[in-house]
Order: sequence, then structure tokens, then C-alpha cells
Amino acid sequence: PPAQQVPARLSAPGPVSTLTDSAPMPDPKTLSVVLDKALAYDGAGSFTGTVAGAATGQVLYNRAGQEPRVPASNMKLLTAAAALSVLGPEERFATSVLRGSRPGTLVLQGGGDCLLTAGESGTGSARTGGLAHAGLATLAGAAEKKLEAEDFGGTVTILVDDTAYAGPVISPGWDP
Repeated sequence: PPAQQVPARLSAPGPVSTLTDSAPMPDPKTLSVVLDKALAYDGAGSFTGTVAGAATGQVLYNRAGQEPRVPASNMKLLTAAAALSVLGPEERFATSVLRGSRPGTLVLQGGGDCLLTAGESGTGSARTGGLAHAGLATLAGAAEKKLEAEDFGGTVTILVDDTAYAGPVISPGWDP
């Protein structure tokens, strides 16, 4: 089954699109058919889980997700507990725009927003614990303000700083 195979190739990064309130939600029945097929296991092991829409919280897929299970990765639980203990629950990772070392150079410094979109930054809601996604349009607005403050009118070079996290992009154990 696909869920038990090492990936033969990685998908190329695609364009970032804006998540709008009118964006269509996947059809839960269609999603169930696709996921059940992809997550079928041979032999020992099973999969349980719930998929919910990031913007709405609507449950789109549920396969015994309410059943208590031993997590697939206890290390994630330990990491989360350590981060909460050391950083505290109010710590946030930010994506920001910084002035580069040369005139006309701006640096988009990634900080961990997995919901970064092409549009405006979202606003936090009670449902999301006050968390919201960052938007490239909002970051571009911040860049524009930095350039205006410098009274800059030439060509702009945008650099991306993705050094916040060290290590390989994919685990070597997944190398086919």
C-alpha cells in the first residue's frame, strides 16, 4: 500500500495560493474514498485519524480518530512538552521582512508559519486560540513600508532566509 512505501520522488513545491473564506472544501465522501485506499495496510498496523479544515475546523475525514491510541511518534509529544516548558504557551514563530545588507535588498525571514499564503495575513479567532496564518501580501506591505522609509526607488531584490531550522529537508531514512 502507498502508506507503507518509501516515497519514490518528492513533489516539487507548488505556488502558494490564498486561502479565502469562499474556498471550496473537499467533499468528505470523496476524501474518504481516496484516503481509505491510500491508508490501507497489509499485515500488522493500522491507521486512525481525523482530518479537519484548517480554516473552519469542519471534520472532513474520521477513521476512529476518537479512539485512544499510542501516538505514532512519542518524540513529538516530548518535543511539544519541552517547548511548552521552555518557551511557554505564549511563544509564537514569526515570518518577517528585514532589510538586507545591500541597498534595495529585503530578506523574507521564515520562522515556521506552515499556513503561509499568498494573500493578506489572517486574524486569530477564539476557535484557533488566537492564531492566524501569515500572508505574503501583508509581508509585501511591510516591505513596501521599509522601502518608503529609506526613500528607495530602484530595483528591489528579495532574498529568502530559510535557515531558522538546521538539518536535512527530508529524513535520510526516507531516501529511496
